[in-house]
Amino acid sequence: MRQVIPQGFSHVPPKSSSLSSLLFEAADGSRATVTAVDSSIFRVTFAPPGLDASDPRSVLSRTHTVVGKSAAAADESVAGKARSDLRTLLDSPDTVFRLEIDSGNKDSRVYSLATPAVTARAAISPDGLLTLTFAGSAKSPSSQSVSAPFLEDLPLRAYTYDKNGGVAHYVKRKSTVGYYGGERGAPLELTGRRFRLDALDSMGYDVDRTDPLYKFTPYYLAVDKTTGESHAVFYDSFSRGGIDFGCEVDAFWGDYTKYEADQGVLDYYVIYGPTLPALVDHMSLLLGAPILPPKFSLGYLASAMGYAEHADAHKMLWEFPDKMREWNVPCDGMHLSSGYTVDPETGARNVFTWNLQRFPDPKGLFTKLNANGVRVFPNIKPWLLAGHPAYEAIKEKKGFVWDPETDSPSLTRLWSAGAGTSATGSYFDFTSEAARAFWKSGVKDLLEMGAEGMWNDNNEYTIHDDTHLYSFSAAPGASLPAQQAGLAGRALQTLLMATASFEATREHHKAVGAASSTRPKRPFLITRSGAPGIWRYAAHSWSGDNRTSWKTLRGNISMGVNAGLGLLGNYGHDIGGFAGPQPTPELLVRWIQMGVWLARFCVHSWKEEGVTEVGMYPEMLPIIRDAITLRYTLIPYFYTLLHLTSRHGAPVTRPLFWDFGTDPLAYGPAADTQFFVGPSILVAGVIEDGARSRKVYLPKDSKTGEGAAWCNFWTGEWVKGGAEVEADVPLERHGAVFVRAGGIVPTCSKVGRWVGDGDHGDRVVLFYPPPAGSAAGSWSFTLIEDDGETEGAPTTEIKIQLRVEDGANKVFVGAEVLVAGHKLAYDTVAVKLPQGDKREVVVEKETGIKLALQQ
Repeated sequence: MRQVIPQGFSHVPPKSSSLSSLLFEAADGSRATVTAVDSSIFRVTFAPPGLDASDPRSVLSRTHTVVGKSAAAADESVAGKARSDLRTLLDSPDTVFRLEIDSGNKDSRVYSLATPAVTARAAISPDGLLTLTFAGSAKSPSSQSVSAPFLEDLPLRAYTYDKNGGVAHYVKRKSTVGYYGGERGAPLELTGRRFRLDALDSMGYDVDRTDPLYKFTPYYLAVDKTTGESHAVFYDSFSRGGIDFGCEVDAFWGDYTKYEADQGVLDYYVIYGPTLPALVDHMSLLLGAPILPPKFSLGYLASAMGYAEHADAHKMLWEFPDKMREWNVPCDGMHLSSGYTVDPETGARNVFTWNLQRFPDPKGLFTKLNANGVRVFPNIKPWLLAGHPAYEAIKEKKGFVWDPETDSPSLTRLWSAGAGTSATGSYFDFTSEAARAFWKSGVKDLLEMGAEGMWNDNNEYTIHDDTHLYSFSAAPGASLPAQQAGLAGRALQTLLMATASFEATREHHKAVGAASSTRPKRPFLITRSGAPGIWRYAAHSWSGDNRTSWKTLRGNISMGVNAGLGLLGNYGHDIGGFAGPQPTPELLVRWIQMGVWLARFCVHSWKEEGVTEVGMYPEMLPIIRDAITLRYTLIPYFYTLLHLTSRHGAPVTRPLFWDFGTDPLAYGPAADTQFFVGPSILVAGVIEDGARSRKVYLPKDSKTGEGAAWCNFWTGEWVKGGAEVEADVPLERHGAVFVRAGGIVPTCSKVGRWVGDGDHGDRVVLFYPPPAGSAAGSWSFTLIEDDGETEGAPTTEIKIQLRVEDGANKVFVGAEVLVAGHKLAYDTVAVKLPQGDKREVVVEKETGIKLALQQ
């Protein structure tokens, strides 16, 4: 280590009249910039001497993550976007100005750059050290009055570089601030912990201790636990590195957090809320919002390695719909694990090939499953083993990550046959024309056979040599020569693998749509690994190959909530556990009861004893069936939440403090095992063996500071918030579930064998007016409907309204069609109050839709 703290910084006057940027240069040639990108978003760069991030021949001059709100996924290039163009990606701030301030010390200089929302200040100390602070603007941005900084660089050590390579950023750590976001192990709050920035195949991980996991997440959200004021920092780099939230302590410097990148420059964005929902919306503005999945993705999605590994796999899967019918459980999908690609002679897994002994009629199997509503998502892996029939052809075309020393493919050990086996092979280089062409052809072949979507798996890209090369031959217009893996980043390949699968699927659907004169279906892509921006292509992700245990059930809750805060809004877990022993009957029940409240609901496993299935314990089947049926009745609510995720980034599952940021107890231990589903429903699943009750914290009202009213979802009983309650959770009850006063939850009453099966032309809206004696109030929820499957589908949006007057002795409801682009299968919405609520219901408004009271 040869760390340097640049000194002698001075302000470099702008060459133009633009007032949106500040430029500073140190005595050693290090350069730093501060730019107002949007009213709530600032960009900061720091480049050590000799590193020119503006050189168009360097990958440092490009970004694959920052796209702006008008970006379309189909328009994104293998080369990404030129960083020099970023100023035009977002709306320009309404007012941007710079103000130079004399700090009172003739040798110190302070420069300010303000927008209506944020003021950034750059201070140069007497010895020329640069420190930045960011504060929410308290008044008009033309005023010098700002609130206390929400982010402050660590004085005297903010920006450093290592002469052996690498950069670091140090920030002052406040005791009142908690850190969150990204796929990281439990607990929810990350303060006091350190994480590597990398991604590994961490099968059977310890949910509290294992790091790194499957996703590359160079960002965090910071929330002041006394005020709820929120900001995020996103580091736009795929370089390996680390991020420390206070694990490291050095008394001389005080409390700090630290980001380190092994290679490259610092290029980061400061994003301001000030509320948490606004912050996530601003993050989606910068990084792109998650893609809208098809409605079927909310159904039960089956999976197990054991199906495709079985010698009689074709028969097992052929009979799967009949088994689901026998159990009377709906199902919408089957993940086809990689056993279908196993070479019958060598046991090697060869992507885009078929084991015709296990699967004698793949197309016929897909036809049978599709006819029964079970869509198929084949597993595909981003490498070829050296024995793959296409290996030599791809090698000849330089479609692999390349070893420049041997002028041959980068070789590594890759999973080949059964557990723990490996063989020599090479990763595809998804910046190359050859790899993308081969990959897209293979994906389209699977889609032609009847697959509905792709399952990108084992895509962590554990390349062991930083000097191995990506060709960028698929981006001829960008003038990029081959780039080293260490500088460009392994996670770039993960992201570009997603773009290749997405493009192939979209091209296939467009061709099918054009042939039938219909709108093309939405691409549906599932990914295990991930990097910033992958949510623009992959509609689903999950917490990887977890381990069967009560501990995992508990820890996966906070993993999912943190992932959602990092824009992985459509996220779930391997219910029942992937690795380890079979779940006990009670563990399986409680895991399913938790899973039905998540955006992604999938049971998946790899067990020596056989597959984990929803009907594997006959004595538990009635409870499990009831839980899954509940899931399907809630799909109108969930589907609206998916639309909101695709518009604003708001995750389906949200932390306790999402809407209760000023309640200090919302950040406490309860936040690790409780979460909101959308704006109204609070879920606290059962996480202990044998438990028949559990403690639940019900937040207090953020506006009044008093205990809000909460309705028990199962009993209709009202409870005052601001305190912990003991909730009954008998085995047949699907968690401790409460709805906040004013909650509005659209449902349907008819459940078929899959989403869309039979007549689902009904909507029953559950209203939760505050209990009698409450103060006046009004609430609304906009239900969003469309065809559920096509890109750009027109929507119909119904604003559903709830109101009570002082005393809340009557309930006033209304409905108004705001947008009428989709023809509904119903013209009446049923109104239903909680169990035991006999108050009079008055219909105030019926604009474009009717309301009818349901007893």
